Amino acid sequence: MKKPNAVPSKGNMWISGCIIRGISKGSWFSRKMNLYIAFLYQFQTQFLTLIFETFPCRILMKNKVLKKSGFIEHDPQINIKFMRMKNYYGKFFEIPHVVLLGAGASKASFPKGDKNGKILPLMKDIITTIGLSDLLKELPITDEEYNDFELLYSNLSKRASNKELMRKIEERIYNYFSDLEIPYEATIYDKLILSLREKDIIATFNWDPLLLLAYRRCGELLEKTFALKPPVLSFLHGNVGIGICRKHKKAGLIQKGCKECEKAFEPVPLLYPIICKNYSDNPFIKDEWIRLQHYLENTYFLTIFGYGAPTTDIDAMSLMHEGWKKNPRIELVEVEIIDVKDESKLKENWDKFIISHHYRTLKIFERSYIYRHPRRSIEAFFDCFMQCEPWRENPLPKTNDLNELIDWLHPLFEQEANNNFIPNWNIEN
Repeated sequence: MKKPNAVPSKGNMWISGCIIRGISKGSWFSRKMNLYIAFLYQFQTQFLTLIFETFPCRILMKNKVLKKSGFIEHDPQINIKFMRMKNYYGKFFEIPHVVLLGAGASKASFPKGDKNGKILPLMKDIITTIGLSDLLKELPITDEEYNDFELLYSNLSKRASNKELMRKIEERIYNYFSDLEIPYEATIYDKLILSLREKDIIATFNWDPLLLLAYRRCGELLEKTFALKPPVLSFLHGNVGIGICRKHKKAGLIQKGCKECEKAFEPVPLLYPIICKNYSDNPFIKDEWIRLQHYLENTYFLTIFGYGAPTTDIDAMSLMHEGWKKNPRIELVEVEIIDVKDESKLKENWDKFIISHHYRTLKIFERSYIYRHPRRSIEAFFDCFMQCEPWRENPLPKTNDLNELIDWLHPLFEQEANNNFIPNWNIEN
């Protein structure tokens, strides 16, 4: 596919400081090179192309060697030549976008509750929402514990005498989430699933089955109509909608059962908020974490939606960081946090994952890169910040009609089915 002539515009004149992201505070050579490239770009874009073809960006990245990813399908050399400009024009990226979901994501996706109006609880209101007060009425609970289920449960787990009480709490929680049903209209979860591709992953800490239900209806439509697969899902703390067969190592909707032995699935245990969680005891949860680590090693964009990284998830943060620090392009990876908390607090929580200024905080999903560049988030981000060719925004339509949403996405589905990549460069005429 022939690349259109690049014409400087207001959208790409701020090249200095972002053409090679993160080196503005680097060495003297890096700063001078950055200014030099910016100067050349303003007068002759072709010089910029020549420089990058002659000197790949890895020279300016402290000689970091980019490893080949196991996700590559269309072009086996796509990661090895990650920074060479000409290798990407007219091609789909196979580098994954990683999305982490917490309770805040379910709350934002279902602000009025599920199909029947059942409210999605947060950890701060789960006691009142689910109705656990009667189980706790005889305990000397502090106000802080009453408004923080993670703290309450963690403290209860320290005493063996609370074992029966904890069993009753867990049973009530499991039953509440098991009864949740997804509304007929399109939700944020539907939009999220349809805005990502097979190469991407959505890893959730949530117990509710609503993401899985959205995945089921969107995935079936993608596969039957367009022969496309939805993104991968991982359930990091278990899920009421998932069941497993230990004998045949199969997992699926708990209502379905194992196809090999035709026996009912065994429920996946939910991991409750205690300081020391066991992520390796259950084979299903262990594999979910291994998968996430692999994706974190290869991602170029991490979106964190409604997950606050609580103190009871120290082990989870450690496991994620193990994969994250192995990412060969970590100095370039963008971290996007969708949360209502203050930016300073979010930056503090995710400090180990943020490199320099490569992060952004948002209040709503509709401002995310996924929403503004559906099914093309990685391509759009790379072109904007590494090629200085920003794309026009192509946000999802403001509709709750699932059929309308599918119709709007239809051209993007067709491009992928035909392997016909059409970039959306923001080029002035």
